[in-house]
Amino acid sequence: MSLRNFNKQSQIAASSSVVFDWHGMPGVLERLSPPWQSLEVIDRGEGVKEGSRVQLCARNGVFSFRWESLYRNVRPGEGFEEIQVSGPFRRWEHRHRFIGTEAGTSTLRDEIDYEFPANPFSESLLALPVGRKLDALFDHRHLISADDIVAFAKRRESGAAPLKILVTGASGLVGSALLPLLSSQGHQVLRAVRRPLLPGGLGEEVRWRPESAADEISGPERDAFEELDAVIHLAGENIASGRWTPHRKEQLRESRIGVTRRLCELLSSLDSPPRSFLCASAVGYYPTDRDEELDESVSPSDGFLGDLCREWEAACEKLAGGQTRVVNMRIGVVLTPAGGALKKMLTPFRLGLGGRLGNGEQSFSWISIEDLAQAILWLLAQDELSGPVNLTAPSPVSNREFTDTLGAVLNRPTLLPVPAGLLRMIFGEMANDLLLTGARVIPARLIETDFPFRHPDLENALGQLLPHRTT
Repeated sequence: MSLRNFNKQSQIAASSSVVFDWHGMPGVLERLSPPWQSLEVIDRGEGVKEGSRVQLCARNGVFSFRWESLYRNVRPGEGFEEIQVSGPFRRWEHRHRFIGTEAGTSTLRDEIDYEFPANPFSESLLALPVGRKLDALFDHRHLISADDIVAFAKRRESGAAPLKILVTGASGLVGSALLPLLSSQGHQVLRAVRRPLLPGGLGEEVRWRPESAADEISGPERDAFEELDAVIHLAGENIASGRWTPHRKEQLRESRIGVTRRLCELLSSLDSPPRSFLCASAVGYYPTDRDEELDESVSPSDGFLGDLCREWEAACEKLAGGQTRVVNMRIGVVLTPAGGALKKMLTPFRLGLGGRLGNGEQSFSWISIEDLAQAILWLLAQDELSGPVNLTAPSPVSNREFTDTLGAVLNRPTLLPVPAGLLRMIFGEMANDLLLTGARVIPARLIETDFPFRHPDLENALGQLLPHRTT
């Protein structure tokens, strides 16, 4: 087997010591994993320290593999090496080099030597696809590193203390992306869980019983909610997981309105309530029969979704009247191959079976998972901003435009529309409210604060979420 080499470098607007320190932060392993690859950190070891070992499980489509690596030649401010102890390669040596300049910037350089398994066919079969995957992987890693390290450096220079943040719904689609970002920026993250506490994972777990009233929670369970800087409330049943039967509607209402009301009552009863409470809501708040762009000043729609979102936000009123700043995050359709709408679309679209829904003219207000996580982090620092904030991209599209763009990114035809009647037959009321209508929602308040969108347009977003699909 021949030894192969891979190199990638980019310029970082931060010193080499800051680049090194960021690589040692919790959550960085997940941040550097691309959205099209599921990564589970089984054991973080002791971080980037000499002799420490890390164990990972990576999944890419139907394939998965375990990986254990060893850190060696760790040189603070200069770099370190990762050596595969066990994994898919016969040999894998990854040198992380951070080369500083007199101007206070640095070069981030990844150098990898690798060999395929000792199989006469492995090299000929794997060389091209592995090379392409490495290109896509490290393009993503360097893009994330450049922005995250600069933000990390600015926070360090400002002298701002890390925040103590509790997150509900931390294991969900949004929470799974948000926790690594918060942790890698130096914040202390607590995960509110309903099950018994377990060691390990990113952040510390705290026990949470959302079915219990505030006066039923005491002792250590109550103490865990004291002296928090912020609570980010993401918990709630999946709105699109089944037909909206009367029973299902009641489950959705309880998981949003009932749980949020009890959580706010608990937080407002504390000796030291959080300074900020960021609560999920949705663009289902807005009417779908208006053709103009809609900002946060628009009144809610009639019907199940509008009423659900309105009462969901109203459940925060107990907390909003006290010492806590409350933000209602009206979130659009979250785009990530890890789950949600985009994941469901990928298989039929890749098979050339994708197409518009109904007439395709309905609006589609979306946001990439990266911009959503970054926007939530951004809102934590906007002390003067409260009330409703739309978390969507600044460029909503029609369902037809989304379909055409996704097909183009995947290099697949989109010639098979799904009739509206069929959608109504399968999904019932949900088809009308979620699939066949939509609102053109604009993140006016986010734009006013100069939030730096990483994915302001759809083609750019899908191209970065799905780069491996285009090769």
